[in-house]
Amino acid sequence: MSYAANPVEHVALILGAGFSKQVGLPLTGDVVESFIQPEQTFECDTSIQARVNRSINAILREFWVDVFGYAEGHTKPSLEDHFTLLDLALGSGHHLGRKYSPRKLKTIWRLSIHRIFQLLENNPPIINEEVTTFLKGLLIDRHVSVVSLNWDMVLENHLDAIGFSDEYHYGIDLLAYNGKPLPTGNIPLLKLHGSSNWVYCDSCRRMYCGGLEKTNPVHLGVYLDPEDFEGFDADSGMVQTIERLNQEMGSRNCPFCNNLLAGRVATFSYRKEFSIHQYQTIWEKAYSVLRDADRWIIIGYSMPEADFEFHHLLKSSQLARQNPKDLTIDVVLHQDE
Repeated sequence: MSYAANPVEHVALILGAGFSKQVGLPLTGDVVESFIQPEQTFECDTSIQARVNRSINAILREFWVDVFGYAEGHTKPSLEDHFTLLDLALGSGHHLGRKYSPRKLKTIWRLSIHRIFQLLENNPPIINEEVTTFLKGLLIDRHVSVVSLNWDMVLENHLDAIGFSDEYHYGIDLLAYNGKPLPTGNIPLLKLHGSSNWVYCDSCRRMYCGGLEKTNPVHLGVYLDPEDFEGFDADSGMVQTIERLNQEMGSRNCPFCNNLLAGRVATFSYRKEFSIHQYQTIWEKAYSVLRDADRWIIIGYSMPEADFEFHHLLKSSQLARQNPKDLTIDVVLHQDE
């Protein structure tokens, strides 16, 4: 397939977690339920990866017990509570009680993202026939722009499956892990909270993008630093284990300045971090897309309160139109025919 040469309608496709539920990925509430796993999950697995996961699980569990009074079988804290607490504490530079220093809190933040990215991983990708049919029909004679609140790669996988692998772009300058520019197509795919295949260099401030092979943040170990485990008693020898695992994963150094690559995503927090210029560019382009589109199609997005910045973006772009009533808005709801 090729992109429409003479589109007759500009559609803004707005995606939330419900869109990715079609291929079995968890909704936000499901992520909470899987965030802390039963200890017996890793009992029979002696691999290095299982040992790392066991240690991460123990650290996150201990944090919930200490901070939220969590106990097995009790209500779990929401991801909004979890990340807002971390972000506010880290932003102040203070300890969270005597036990959790800023360094420990930063470790817990990174391990939390690593755990969620693991839950969102779908490798090899699952392709849903209903999604491909929907996309094929949508892309005929329409100019489509996508505004996504998701970290996952579900939309990219389906665009690749229908022959549109070179037709979309993320709205920012992104490089492949070898330092070469990525091809840019005509379909803006604006991921407001970041993406599970992006990493960032805090030194030269370049953003890199990988695919589903061993070139994404989880496989590169971007969120796992050996020294992070020194202050925790989850598993003796974990520093050496992480070092071994990172060696197996390969280099995570920036190809330009050799700095260690890091992860930069906006979390479920009420205090989301959008300070780097790439996110500011994405949000500005999303505003323009939403303001200029003839139709919005919203799929699987529940308007969580923590996304108040996006609520403002929606309303301000709607009211910036010459006639706001000219905008058509379609909303796809769960189990609504």
